[in-house]
Amino acid sequence: MEKRVRNVPGIVLSILGILTLGFLIAFVYMSFNGADHSQMYDQRIKSGSIKNPIEMFALQPVPLNLSGYEEIKLNTSDGEKSIFVNPRDLNMSGLTAAEVERSLINYAFIILKVYNLHNIPFTSITPQIQVIIDSNSYYAEVSDGNIIIHDGAAPNPDIIVRTTSKEIVKMIADYNYARKSILNGKTKITIVANKFVLLSKGYLEVYLDLFSTAGSYGINANESLSRLNLTYPENSNSSLGNASY
Repeated sequence: MEKRVRNVPGIVLSILGILTLGFLIAFVYMSFNGADHSQMYDQRIKSGSIKNPIEMFALQPVPLNLSGYEEIKLNTSDGEKSIFVNPRDLNMSGLTAAEVERSLINYAFIILKVYNLHNIPFTSITPQIQVIIDSNSYYAEVSDGNIIIHDGAAPNPDIIVRTTSKEIVKMIADYNYARKSILNGKTKITIVANKFVLLSKGYLEVYLDLFSTAGSYGINANESLSRLNLTYPENSNSSLGNASY
């Protein structure tokens, strides 16, 4: 009786095919089903470990009762600005405009649930958002649900957000205003990364959450994407690290 010859290459290819399919399924699942850190952040806000910078700095409007507040004058690129701070909530020594703006960015991104962005599955490539407030540059990096605010230009930004400190204050005061600010062009967004990168990092979920109740402003959520003030660099294939802000 002749021995049956096994098709070894065929078996190997079949195994590789199954492994590849499994990897792709896992990649897609992890891209669209990242961890939800909302409950953790809600608890931190309620406990007071995360403070609203509007309450900390009394940014807008100026408190009706100034008792207990101290006025701080800041020299910024846009001239002198005043903020009112409650010393009980903040160590006053060494306060700078950059510290105030970093606090605004961090809290605004918490409200927008940017903490739910995640690395590209199976990599250490973190989400990075370049933020330009007036003429000052910062960038946010998300790592394991933590939003880290850095000064300067992001090494590999996914998107660039251009806005003003006044717009961020309005977003923090009213969550719904974030949509209005973007749709009305007061906050501009430039897409740097390609759609594959954005989807794999969870940006779609953040977008859908932001515009899920867009009807508050008479906006059709299905049409809101086309109305966003999104721009794309001319050379979208160039090195992200060389993008100009």
